[in-house]
Amino acid sequence: MRQTLRALGSRNYRLFFVGQAISLIGTWMDSTAMAWLVYDKFNDPTLLGVVTFCALVPGFVLGPFAGVMVDRFDKRKLLLWTQTIQMIQAAIIAVLVFTDIVRPWMICWLAVVAGLVGAVDMTGRQAFMVYLVDDPEDLRNAIALNSSQFNLARLIGPAVAGFVYYKFKGGWCFTINSISFLAVLIALYFVKTKDTANRESRGNILDSIRQGASYVKNFIPVRALISLLAVVSFLSGAQSVMMPIMARDVFHGNASTLGFVSSAIGLGALASALALASRKSVLGLSRWIVGAVVLYGLSLVLFALTRHEWLGLIILPFVGAGFMAHMASTNTLVQTLIDDKMRGRVMSFYIMSFTGTMPFGSLLAGAIAKNIDARFGLGHGAPVVLFSVGICTLVSAGIFLKYLPRLKDAIRPVYIEKGILTAP
Repeated sequence: MRQTLRALGSRNYRLFFVGQAISLIGTWMDSTAMAWLVYDKFNDPTLLGVVTFCALVPGFVLGPFAGVMVDRFDKRKLLLWTQTIQMIQAAIIAVLVFTDIVRPWMICWLAVVAGLVGAVDMTGRQAFMVYLVDDPEDLRNAIALNSSQFNLARLIGPAVAGFVYYKFKGGWCFTINSISFLAVLIALYFVKTKDTANRESRGNILDSIRQGASYVKNFIPVRALISLLAVVSFLSGAQSVMMPIMARDVFHGNASTLGFVSSAIGLGALASALALASRKSVLGLSRWIVGAVVLYGLSLVLFALTRHEWLGLIILPFVGAGFMAHMASTNTLVQTLIDDKMRGRVMSFYIMSFTGTMPFGSLLAGAIAKNIDARFGLGHGAPVVLFSVGICTLVSAGIFLKYLPRLKDAIRPVYIEKGILTAP
């Protein structure tokens, strides 16, 4: 346990961890309530994809600029601003839902705002991590604990959201989310770090972006890791869009069913993140990545074939475990390989690959599912889409495995230079 929780020994990280843990529960309540609201109120799978597209595509477009901002400005102050704006945005959604004047175009515009702010916020949180731990050796553990925290919230938030939405009104889910941002804002206020702005990155913004892009392109290990993440994330965009459809039209459930579905995914992801947190070394993570992508793809194939809620809830933890192990392992490897002066810009490309490609997959999946449902009836499109995504994910894992020996050869000299490996 001491090994698993060692990063919490750092005061700054402990404060940020607790504040973010509370806030993330509200965030997952928000996302679950929004998915059910959109599909149940407007009954359109394509709209589910459009809303997800609006929320995530700004991260793809703004990603490089977000990286430059994170490198140039103090990360703590930047996060104070982004968290405040997101708190206000959640409050606006709550008002619209309570007054029953919410319309699809309102949801889409607010999703765009959330995506623009979130692009900076996510990059900032990733780059801020290294300044929160007292011992640089604890960075790997801090990243894994962050993933554990994210998925503990994913386990709790959707289940609570399903209950609150079903028993009361959806507006309360968005209200709770807005209030939960106070926890991380208070934590950031008490965090004490040096000024984290990188003065050397000042200058022409486009030149700074080009430097970051060139670094990622020419650094083979980072390029390979981010490329695989981009492919798998694009494919996984279908997952969030298809789950409300599976919950209502395949399992014949309600908002609580969607909450249980999301929590089941979170349970597996939490177990996976805790397993990563207990690891003592970064060595061997490249093999974890291959296994994680295979587990994710195979679990999606099996889930697509089931028509029973109880069986789906048994399979879904493996979906969450596979995706989280891939994402967290990639994050850890990238952060241990890159230079500090490029951290913000490189992590912006990581965020672009992780969340920036999802909206395109979501949009495509929603359109395909709607077309299949129109031809064969409700409940047919989602399983077909999820099955296809699982097969494509397995193919991606096979291609990455083919090039794994070359990737290890490129990583070895970097780890020897950093002292993680000893020269032969």
